[in-house]
Amino acid sequence: GEGAAVFAVGRATDGEAGSSAAEVLAVATGFGPEGTAGTALTDCVRRVLQRSGVTGADVTLLATGERGTDEGSETAPAGEALGHRPRRLVPVRHFGDCGAATGALALATVLELHRADPARTGLTLLTARTAEGAVGAAIVSGAGQWRP
Repeated sequence: GEGAAVFAVGRATDGEAGSSAAEVLAVATGFGPEGTAGTALTDCVRRVLQRSGVTGADVTLLATGERGTDEGSETAPAGEALGHRPRRLVPVRHFGDCGAATGALALATVLELHRADPARTGLTLLTARTAEGAVGAAIVSGAGQWRP
């Protein structure tokens, strides 16, 4: 598959969500060379939890960049840091393998979930991992829904 996404990003003032569908609470990146990417991703997830002031139990959806050949390569490390395995969203199952656009399509899907159901509760953890060992994680909430 092929895909692309464009996002309008801005800062919400305290207590004002405006017209945004969601808020990014924290982002972390890392690198795990020579087979240590899983450990690096677990560390990224722990850092976004700490930075956002939330617990793993607050995360109800995990959106991964996993493809058919690496099933579980993001889910297992994320689950270790969260202490549970939330419901999963795997964009490649819906859009095909879109390479570098996979993360953007995952975020776009999460934004649409919040836009379609503004009362949706719970946080989303988005993860990414490359074959070379680069990893990343982000915590997203519905606009104005989360105040740790």
